[in-house]
Amino acid sequence: MRVLAATLFCAIAVAHAAPTTPDHLFDDPNATRIKLQRRDPQFTNPDGSVNLNLLNEEVQSTRLKYLRNRLNLQAHADGQTIVNATIVKRKPEDDEVYQESLQDYYNFLDEVSAGVQGVPGVVPVPKARSVKKRANTLLYYPSSYVWSALVGIGTPAQNFQLYVDTGSTDVAVPDSTCTTANCGTKLRYDITLSSSAQPTDTEITSSYGDGSKNQGLLCQETMTIAGLTITGQDFIRATSLSSTVLNLPVDGIFGLAYPAVGATGGNSIPFTAYNQGAGQYFALRLSATQGQSELSIGTIDRSRVGGATHSYSVSRDSYNRYTYWQVGLSSPNVNGKPVFGARVSQILDSGSNFIFAPPAGAAQFWAQVPGSAPLANSNTYYTFPCNQMPFVSFTFGRTIGAVWNNYTIAAKDFNLGYISSNPSQCIGSVVSANLGLGTSWLLGSAFSMGFFFFVCLTREKIQFRCLVDGASN
Repeated sequence: MRVLAATLFCAIAVAHAAPTTPDHLFDDPNATRIKLQRRDPQFTNPDGSVNLNLLNEEVQSTRLKYLRNRLNLQAHADGQTIVNATIVKRKPEDDEVYQESLQDYYNFLDEVSAGVQGVPGVVPVPKARSVKKRANTLLYYPSSYVWSALVGIGTPAQNFQLYVDTGSTDVAVPDSTCTTANCGTKLRYDITLSSSAQPTDTEITSSYGDGSKNQGLLCQETMTIAGLTITGQDFIRATSLSSTVLNLPVDGIFGLAYPAVGATGGNSIPFTAYNQGAGQYFALRLSATQGQSELSIGTIDRSRVGGATHSYSVSRDSYNRYTYWQVGLSSPNVNGKPVFGARVSQILDSGSNFIFAPPAGAAQFWAQVPGSAPLANSNTYYTFPCNQMPFVSFTFGRTIGAVWNNYTIAAKDFNLGYISSNPSQCIGSVVSANLGLGTSWLLGSAFSMGFFFFVCLTREKIQFRCLVDGASN
């Protein structure tokens, strides 16, 4: 069975073009790239049929990540971690909260769609700028839709391949004291070899619904990424890794989200870099083509992008907190028609592979796809005729009546593969899952491959920019 293919592209804007960002903001002749490593996806069997076991593992991994993030939000709201840079120990009864069963938690999500109450979690960044630091790195992709970057930690640097995830905040690597049972064969960080380490006795625990956890001691360290050096970056010297991180073919995790969803409560690397003189942007480009994926911190390589830049405000959650890189007033579209009458928020998550919709939203989406149906014995996946690929896109705007730009999903990214028992039916990348995000959707790499998205830290803006002609996704 041949999987239909198309190219993801930045479509022509319709109705009231968005203000563009001046090119001089990206005109940096000294830009260098940080490569992100990747390996071919593994969601299909050798015959091209979809591997449902691997799909289920991916969905479960994403569910556990957002369970962890939600528990971190609750912990910060309750003052159980870092408050105004002061470390506060967790209360003993927290263990009961973190050990609740996954099913109990999902039952809770059915009752409560909004996040827990609490204070805004964003750490202010100064507006005064001095020396402009920057780093761009090409990303590596060592497993199914996992991109990683080479990060040096300590002085002298101890190098690790870290999983790059816009849906997480913390940096975590195995400590030299971590056992094989808890950290596998991953590389270890040895604090005794670093002259720049600032250890603490604060234990950080970030638990998952399956009973596993990332656990270790909070530390501040010097980190180097493609020539960019930052100091005093919070990270976790892990003595235990969650099953999700343990099973990834990388050494640890490198989060890019707001502080509110992290276990440490501290800044992710882009915020730390900005506070220490880097530029106000970070940018991410994911590609299925080896050598094309890259991360930029403090700048963007202008030679890699073209056309207008469309800018959208970062949305806060229902309790006025910045949490994820998300855009409000957005809409999924099927064959050119909006799925909803009202707009929803879209969260950009490089650590997820699919497009996750809350169950009601997924049902509405698939009702617009001709010939689609729920996969037998599943409340997560939907099928569609392989020879009737829908035209799927997402629009972003500032008001209901003004659509700024339309971003189309490539057929090869929308089609996860055909069903072995019925080769005429394929499974789509829009899956149904309650992640505790209310009506928000989660846009993983199935959406974001094919263009740059970048963030302005000082103005809380997300921007999309088309690739130059000839660039491949």
